[in-house]
Amino acid sequence: MNTTQVAVIAGGLGSRVHNLTQGQPKCLLKVNNSTILDLQLDFFVRNNLKKVHLFLGFGAEQIVKHLESRHDVEFEFHIEPHPRGSAGELISKLSEIDEDLIVVHGDLYLDFPIEGMIDELHNSGAPFIQLVHPSNHMKDSDIVETDEHGNILSIICKPHSRNLVTRNQCNAGVFIFNKNFFTQISIIAASLAQSKIDLDRDLIPHLLAGGLKGRAHRNLGIVRDLGTPERLTTFNSNSKSPDNNYSKPMIFLDRDGVINKDFGWISSISSFEVYDDVPEAIGLLNKNGYRISVVTNQPVVARGETSLAEINKMHSRLDVMLALQNAFIDEYFVCPHHPDTGFPGEIAEFKITCNCRKPEVGLLEQALQKFPTEMANSWMIGDTWRDNEAANRMNLNFIQINREAKTSDTSGTVPKFKDLIGAVNYLLKFLN
Repeated sequence: MNTTQVAVIAGGLGSRVHNLTQGQPKCLLKVNNSTILDLQLDFFVRNNLKKVHLFLGFGAEQIVKHLESRHDVEFEFHIEPHPRGSAGELISKLSEIDEDLIVVHGDLYLDFPIEGMIDELHNSGAPFIQLVHPSNHMKDSDIVETDEHGNILSIICKPHSRNLVTRNQCNAGVFIFNKNFFTQISIIAASLAQSKIDLDRDLIPHLLAGGLKGRAHRNLGIVRDLGTPERLTTFNSNSKSPDNNYSKPMIFLDRDGVINKDFGWISSISSFEVYDDVPEAIGLLNKNGYRISVVTNQPVVARGETSLAEINKMHSRLDVMLALQNAFIDEYFVCPHHPDTGFPGEIAEFKITCNCRKPEVGLLEQALQKFPTEMANSWMIGDTWRDNEAANRMNLNFIQINREAKTSDTSGTVPKFKDLIGAVNYLLKFLN
């Protein structure tokens, strides 16, 4: 049995779904032919996680009774004497737990490769790992800000300001805490002068402020918040049985000339102008189960005309823009290099011959290293010969974008479209 233990936070009143619960705790809501809680427990058992702590409050007796027939899990029940928030009772019991602890909210559907998250905890030695993913409802999600290495810098809690510019890395509601830091966590948490402590919005920011720097881990599977009537209804109509296959087809997107207008070298966020059809096109790819990786040459960094930080700001603005229209990009892969020297202000460390500047395939390989990918149905969409050649080297189907064209043309070996939405509609029709 996996020695890592699990804590399910299931003590809330379920106020968002009170019209459905009818006096039941939220985790016992029906999902197809099961309950949210039983689906979580099935997920833990599939991953050989069989010691589960249940932190309960409202409806605790109903949950305990419901679980009497489950003998495939070892339960330990912790019932709060009065409402203490999603982390209050958990913090008080940490000293009684002697293994690393996975903590999940009780209203989540889980089907993701959790072993990778456990491995990252062990390999990094971090105090905690927080699962993150891009979301098409970024505006009502808490956002996890990280550095380029995945270390968590801060939590941006909702509601968000209208001028928010940040990467789309939303809190998925799943954590792993390192047992070696339980004492420090308890001491830092004790300084929270409040009777109720929220796990996501109180405890995690407080740990960061207290010097416990966690790491973000990218969700490669499915984690769904079922805590609203709309999300529960949508999930019930669209859900399918887990198959432990986290591979998806990938769309590799070039950036300049495909996503944003190409004014030559784009060196500042003020000149980053996205085409109107892009949110709809990317949203269609999201809905049809594609991962989306932007793979872009940015030699302006090597030339000293901009910085990787400014490039990240552009992508952050794009993330927010897309999320407001129910779309998201999974990741950006950037080549900052250029082989030629002689530019005023150039950055010597980036003036190299690399394997990531297209038509080399290093950026695409980085994406494949990060995401399990179904290559047979993966495509590359770009606007130059460099994109076409990179696609050929990876045996990918290629679609060319020519924003200056008046019409699209699918008669040749390479389909050509005047916009991204046309290319996406062709791709989806071609595959179906």
